[in-house]
Amino acid sequence: MRMETAERTSDSAPAKASVDRLFLLPKNPSEMFACWQWTAAKIEDFGSGFFAPEISVAVLRHPGGEPVGEYRCRWDSQRLYVSVPPGGGAFFVELRADTSEGRRELLLSSEPAATPAGSAPCGPASTSGEFYRKSL
Repeated sequence: MRMETAERTSDSAPAKASVDRLFLLPKNPSEMFACWQWTAAKIEDFGSGFFAPEISVAVLRHPGGEPVGEYRCRWDSQRLYVSVPPGGGAFFVELRADTSEGRRELLLSSEPAATPAGSAPCGPASTSGEFYRKSL
C-alpha cells in the first residue's frame, strides 16, 4: 500500500456543515476526487488538539474493503485527488485521525463510486486531455 502526503490546497478557512460529509467523484480511469466538510463540533475537536492535525485518507476497493492506497493531509485541506488502479472498478474512501491518546478513529466513509475502465493513466490532474496530447 502506498502512503503519500498531500499539501493543503486552499488557504481559506474550512466551511462548516450541518453534518460531517465525505464525497468521492471519478475524474478519469486512474484518479478520483475526494472532498469533505466538517461540522463546527468536529472543527473544534481538531482545533483543541483532540485529533492530530493530519488525517489519513484510505482508498479501498468496493466491495470487500481491500486497501489500494493511503494519503496523509491536513484535516482542513477539504479536498484531495487520489489514484486508483487501472482497469476501472468501484472504490470508496475513509478519513481517519489519531486522537491525543494515540487511538486511530474512523471519522467518515464515502459512498462507493466507480471509475470507467481505461488502459492508460491520464495526464496531470490540472490538464485536460486535449492540452496533454498537444504538449507531447
